Amino acid sequence: MNHLKHLYVIILPIILTGNIMAMESTEQIERDFQYGESLLSQFSNELLIYIIEQGYREDILNWNDIFKEPKINLGKMQGLAATSKAWRALYIQTFNDLNILKIQRLQKLEEQIKEEYKNFSTDQLNQKLSKILEVDSKISEEDLKLAVRLIIAGADVNFTDRCGFTVLTWASGYGYKEIVAILIKLGANVNGTNKCEKTALTWASSNGHKEILELLIKAGADVNIPDQFGYTALMHACQKGCRDIVEILIEKDASINVINFLGETAISIAKKHGCEDIVKLLQALVKNDNDLSCLLS
Repeated sequence: MNHLKHLYVIILPIILTGNIMAMESTEQIERDFQYGESLLSQFSNELLIYIIEQGYREDILNWNDIFKEPKINLGKMQGLAATSKAWRALYIQTFNDLNILKIQRLQKLEEQIKEEYKNFSTDQLNQKLSKILEVDSKISEEDLKLAVRLIIAGADVNFTDRCGFTVLTWASGYGYKEIVAILIKLGANVNGTNKCEKTALTWASSNGHKEILELLIKAGADVNIPDQFGYTALMHACQKGCRDIVEILIEKDASINVINFLGETAISIAKKHGCEDIVKLLQALVKNDNDLSCLLS
């Protein structure tokens, strides 16, 4: 037991906080590390993994909000994993075990939601979802969280309101990243369009929600779907002056040559709205005469 306590004192600060390494000399760090390695050899991998997991395990087991997922950050341990095969094996095993625990906890939370709505049919759940989406005022974050709970319970994840908006569309436009992430996991159609033919990605681009844009693209969202007026997500980003959004879209092969129904291109829209930094960025992509259409003014 004394050895175990000593192991906590020497090893865990190195793994979880890095404070010892930040404060000590190189020689002292080396001595601490060698001593830690000698202690490691006295314990089984299973015991060490259990010790390392404890701080993270408590966070996961106390996770009761499906919209605030606990993060597993083994960054300090990852650095040590490069020093020896033993540490690498511990890192891989710990990471895998914690991910399994997190998945199991998520499933438990989903089961609790399904139990709460077990007496409702799919049609009844969709009716409840419809009431949330059909409000005349702005839909709140809490309303959208309730919508997600209904979807987990069995409502249609791609259910649309009278204007063709899904829960994903609303969440993407308002910037609720956690809700978007859950909806993607639940199978939401990332390329679905509303009656104006705008996608969730279009709304995220228009409102400058970079992280949501990245989530949608990773999930397979098409960056070049135009709306009913021929505006692409890139054009909307140019109109709003969102350079960081423009850079992401260009990196993901957004076309700069698309012409909307007003005869405008992304560059001409950026010019019209005084976004000279975006104009220069897009003009730098013009590589040959075939690309000159994008310079329309």
